[in-house]
Amino acid sequence: MSKIIAIILIVITLALISFTVIRAWPLVEHWQELRAKEKRAEELAEAEKFLEPDSDRVLKDATPKEEKPSVFEVTASSYLTDPKREFDYSPKMTIDENTATSWVEADEGDGIGEWIKFEFLKSSKVGKLKIWPGYATDKDIYFKNNRLKKIQVEFSHDTAQEFELTDEYKEHEIALPGYTTDYIKITIKSVWPGSKFKDTCLAEVKFE
Repeated sequence: MSKIIAIILIVITLALISFTVIRAWPLVEHWQELRAKEKRAEELAEAEKFLEPDSDRVLKDATPKEEKPSVFEVTASSYLTDPKREFDYSPKMTIDENTATSWVEADEGDGIGEWIKFEFLKSSKVGKLKIWPGYATDKDIYFKNNRLKKIQVEFSHDTAQEFELTDEYKEHEIALPGYTTDYIKITIKSVWPGSKFKDTCLAEVKFE
């Protein structure tokens, strides 16, 4: 008798479980459908990042960037050589981003008429010239040597302008007309005389 009752209880339990599963199955299917829709929405949102980029980002990326003039060669009318080869006074010293080095002309006088020429990698628009017009290692050496006073700035289309620099220990900034040019040539027209040496020096030159 007890076995029959146990069997009946098992059957009833299985029936109840089956009934519960049958009732719950639509809910499970509904949840699976919702999850599938959410996943699809996430995939579409990810795809839209590539199909429809942010307009601000597009405008920013589409704006052409102005490149600074890139110098690929520097030449000069002359430069001082050191017999001991301890120092380099060649014209390339003006673009090494080091104010402790300098181009030093080799003229016997004050260097009037000596020049240095910067050739660009490609034709470039130049609107600004930044220049350290002396041997800028420190203030003492700066004033012991000649400093550029009046210079002529020449462009590749046979146009030139003269500028006068103040006698200050600092980087000087000159506004240029914004010509597009293949090179810029700087010629020494006059100098601020050094207290000890007659060499005219030029530490650094930058173009923007």
